[in-house]
Amino acid sequence: MRSLPQELIEIIVAHVAKHDDYIARKDLRSVRLVNKAFSHLATVSLFATVPFWLGLKSLEHLTLISEHPQISQYVTKLIFSPVRFVKWKDPYVYQSSVKKRLERDTFSHNSLALTFGKHVVAYKGYLEAQIYLSKKQKDLHILVRALRRLPRMKNVTVAFNDGIIGAQEIMSAFGVLNGNEITFDAEYTLPILVRALIESQRELEILNLCPAERPEFAFLDLSRMDLCRKVEPGFKYVAEPPEKVTLKALNEAFRGSGPDHRLEIINLSRHLREFTLSQLDFNTSELYLLGDTLQPLTSQAWQLEAVSIRPVGNDIPAAHDPLLHLNSMFRGSPSFRNLRHLELKLVESPASLLLDLFSKNSHSLALVLLHHMRITRGGSWSDLLQKLRSVSFKTLCRFILLDCGGVEGLVAAEDYINRITSKSPIGDLG
Repeated sequence: MRSLPQELIEIIVAHVAKHDDYIARKDLRSVRLVNKAFSHLATVSLFATVPFWLGLKSLEHLTLISEHPQISQYVTKLIFSPVRFVKWKDPYVYQSSVKKRLERDTFSHNSLALTFGKHVVAYKGYLEAQIYLSKKQKDLHILVRALRRLPRMKNVTVAFNDGIIGAQEIMSAFGVLNGNEITFDAEYTLPILVRALIESQRELEILNLCPAERPEFAFLDLSRMDLCRKVEPGFKYVAEPPEKVTLKALNEAFRGSGPDHRLEIINLSRHLREFTLSQLDFNTSELYLLGDTLQPLTSQAWQLEAVSIRPVGNDIPAAHDPLLHLNSMFRGSPSFRNLRHLELKLVESPASLLLDLFSKNSHSLALVLLHHMRITRGGSWSDLLQKLRSVSFKTLCRFILLDCGGVEGLVAAEDYINRITSKSPIGDLG
C-alpha cells in the first residue's frame, strides 16, 4: 500500500465515496485505517456529509466536528432527519400499549419484565433529553453555534421520512419500537433547523426536501438500492409507522407568521442554485396550499439553476382537484434567468407564465420534464408548444410531457420546439 501512487489512492477513495450514502460512509471509516495517505483522503470524503437529528448524541457529534480545526473545513453538506419523540399526555396509556405488545410477543416472564423495563427507561430518558434541549431553545443555540463553525457548508437535505439517521442508536436502546413513540411530522424540528440556518447566516446553494437521503436510484443503481436495504440500520415498528411531515411544518418553517420571517427566508434563498421538493406524502387535497408556503423560498431565488417540484408520490388527484399553482410560488413572473433543469409534477399554470419562464431561461435550459401538469385559463399544450417554436433555445436537449392534461403517455417535444421538425408531437391534443 505504501508504494501506491497518489493518483491511484485518489481513484480508490473517490470510488468508495461516490454514492454518498450510509454504506459509503461505513466503508470510508474502514479505508481511513489503511495508512496515512488513505486516512487523509478518506477523512475529507467521510466528513463532507454529516447526517444528524436533534438528539443529544447526534448534536454532540455535530459539535465535535464543528469544533475540530481541520474536520470542520471538510463539511459541505448536512442531512437532517426530523425524527422526534412523542410526549404522551398520559404515559400509562403508552406503557399499556407497549406491555400488551410484549405480552403477545414474549414467551418468558423474565424476558417480558426486562424488555418492558428497557423500553420504558429508554423512552423516559430520550423524552427527558428532548425536554432539556427544547427548554429555552438549547437545541437551536447548539445548532447555530455548530453551523457558524462550518464555513463550507452550503448544501442541506431534509430527509423527512429517513429510517436510518439515529436508528442504530435508538433501536439499540429500545429493541423494537411500537411506532407511536416517535414522529416525523417535523412541526417542531423543521422550524428549528430553518431558524438555525437563518441565525448562522448560511449562504445555502442547495436545498433538498425529500423523503430520504437518496430518494431515487438510477436504473443501474438497483443493486445498490437492494444492498442499502439489507445493510442500513433502520427503524423497525411492530404497529403503525410514525406520522409523516405535515403542511403545517413547512408553512411554519418557510412562511411563518409575519413579514419579517418571510424576508429572512427570501434572504436565505438568495444564493440557491438547486431546489428539490419530492414525494412528501401530502394529502393531494392540500396541494393548492403549498404554493404560498414555498413562495418566500422561490420568488426571489435569482440564481436557481435546477428546480424539481414533485410534492407527492404516486397519488394522482382527480381531474378537477386544485393542484400546486405555479403563479402562487413565483408571485407572478419568475425571477431566475439561468435555469438549466426544470421538473414539475402535479402543478398547474397558465400558458403565459410557462412561456415567460421558458423564454427568460432560453439561453440555459437543457432539460424540461413535466408530469401530470395542467394548463389553466383555457390554454392548451398545442398552443404553448407552437409559441415556444418562436423562442431561440440555445441548449435545450429534452422537453418531455408525461400525462399532462389531455396529452396521454410520454411526449418528446424538443425537436418540434427547436424547429428540427414541423410536425407537432401532440397534433390537436392538449
